[in-house]
Order: sequence, then structure tokens, then C-alpha cells
Amino acid sequence: MLGRILFVCTGNQCRSPAAEMILRHHLGAGSGGYEIWSAGTRAPDGVGIHPLTAQALAHLGVPVRRHASRRITAEDVQGADLVLCATRQHRAEVASLMRGASARTFTICEFARITRAVDGAHDSSLSEMVGAMSRRRVLDQPREPSLDDLADPIGGGPQQHRAAVEILDLKCQEIVHLLMTRGYSVGIPARKHAVSMSAPTRPQVGGTWPSCSGRRGSTLAIESPEASPGDSPSAGTQHS
Repeated sequence: MLGRILFVCTGNQCRSPAAEMILRHHLGAGSGGYEIWSAGTRAPDGVGIHPLTAQALAHLGVPVRRHASRRITAEDVQGADLVLCATRQHRAEVASLMRGASARTFTICEFARITRAVDGAHDSSLSEMVGAMSRRRVLDQPREPSLDDLADPIGGGPQQHRAAVEILDLKCQEIVHLLMTRGYSVGIPARKHAVSMSAPTRPQVGGTWPSCSGRRGSTLAIESPEASPGDSPSAGTQHS
């Protein structure tokens, strides 16, 4: 096994399971030698992926796997070489679960952004690459911190879920590009994987360019609540 990657959001029903399935899809058979899983900071146990997120994944040709939501534990964090979160708040919550976890915990958008500035040797392990990324992020800050967050599509309609999934697809392609072409997946030929090694083209959603934060022209702002019964982590507002 080349490494263990954990995705985290709130309810483990939209963003983190979608990211898990997208990364598995782009890494190819056997997930490219990586163990990949997801959890939520306030997730109920045993809830399936949100139907609108599943539809958005299917639209991109990503196989929708059987999924049951679960809450993150300190053991999850301890066992992961890399933790990728939907937002900075999730990143902070993960860091609070285990001393030293912050050095290997990023938001998904943050990690994808920093991949463009980090080069690796062909014998680098995933943990060594994550260490390099952690050191680099001190020098590589976004124009606005909120740009490292991926807005929650829960409560929105198909357009919001599709926008979130398309952003995740772009970010996962950047991450796979790093894993497959910069030597962190030693022994796994890049040609066996479906993801293009050229720079991905940003898809247009609803006539605007999607951003992680749901700002600056993105369509991720929640417009019309269409929450699905039974998908709520609590009796109140749903979260992905």
C-alpha cells in the first residue's frame, strides 16, 4: 500500500464521499495502491450518499459506490497519511482530535492549489510529499482564505450538488496528477489511469466558473432548499 487518504466533511453524505469516489475513480483499479475512505465531523451512522450528489457523480461518469456515513474518530486521523477536508473549519476540528495532525491535514482546495508549486523525487513516499506540502503552504496562501473552502451543497438543488461535484473532480484530478506524474506512486504506470495528465479544463456550471468557496461567480450559493427526508445528521439542518 502506497498510503492512506482520508476525506472529511460534516455529515459524510455529500462532499467527502463524493471526493472519495472521484479519487478512487481517477486512480483506477485498486485505487492506485492507496487506501481511501471518508468520515464526517458531525455525521450520523449509516446514512447513504445524498441522492443529488449521487446523480451529479453519475453525470460525470463516476461509479457510485455503496456508502454509509460515519463520524470521524481519532483513530481515523492517526491512521491517515493525508487528511483532506471540505473547509478550514473541518481542518481545525481534525487537528483538535490528535496532536501533530495539523501537519498532514489540508482542505481539498488548499492541497490541490499547493500541488502546483511542489515537485517530488521518484522515491518520495506519500508522507514525505505531505511534509513538503505542509512546509510549502506557509509560503503559498490564497488571496482570500475562504477560497480554500468548498461550500456545502446540502439544502440546494441539483445545480448546487453538480457544481460541488465538478469542483471536487477538478481538485482530485490535480491531486492525481501529483501522485501519478511526480513519483509518489512508484511502480504504478500513469497510462493505466483514466485521468488526463494535461492541465484539466475548468467546466462551466450555470454560465459561471465554479470556485471552492462558492463566491466570485460560483453557483454554490444555496437558492432553493430541496433536502431529502432521512438524510439529516440531526433533527435540524442537514450537512454534507
